[in-house]
Amino acid sequence: MQVRSAAVVAAVAVLSVFAGVGKGQAVGQPKPLVNADIVKMVKAGLSEDTILLTIRSKPSSFETSPEELIRLKGQGVTQAVLKAMLNASQSTQQAQPDQQTPSDQGPVGIWVGIYGICKKGDLVVFKPTIYANQTELARLACNTYFYVAALPGTYKFCATKGKCTTAEIGTDGPYYFRVLPTAISYSIGEVDASFAEAQIRHHDVTALDLGRVLAPKMVTMNTNGAPAVFLSPQ
Repeated sequence: MQVRSAAVVAAVAVLSVFAGVGKGQAVGQPKPLVNADIVKMVKAGLSEDTILLTIRSKPSSFETSPEELIRLKGQGVTQAVLKAMLNASQSTQQAQPDQQTPSDQGPVGIWVGIYGICKKGDLVVFKPTIYANQTELARLACNTYFYVAALPGTYKFCATKGKCTTAEIGTDGPYYFRVLPTAISYSIGEVDASFAEAQIRHHDVTALDLGRVLAPKMVTMNTNGAPAVFLSPQ
């Protein structure tokens, strides 16, 4: 109980630093947290728990592009804090229904999710390289996912070369492709979106480690903003 109270007191102290209530700032309109605030807290030596509590307790306006997440990781921001920032960004996006999202952009940027599943306890070496029309996207890991945005058309998705599936990407998404380990290699195949999303929740699938991303301008960990480069059909 004392440890929890200390964390709360520390978080309150952090909140007061970033609350912005003072000269030129109206009471009741706290300044939202931004990426620079997170880096400041990390450099100040605040614990991960305190930073997470601060993110959950304050409004935020985080930049969560793949390039920025890679930069933040280089600044010492932990994976748990990066995930909390992504979740906060998604919550902010959902709270603004009038803002256009990639799913509202018609045929441009149809979301494609690719995820890997390994049963708990399986002794498997799971690191297939995922290709889309011969473009290397990422090295997948057990129980992780990533997204790309694709223009409508025909695609060949592969989990390592030779283990591929061909799919038609239309204007209605999202589309999901599941990667599974086999006795000697991997399998990849399209699955229904509702099934995929339920399976992702059931297996506690998390965002892919950015260190495994091979095409940072194409691969994203959330669908709040379109990547810089879209996949093109064959």
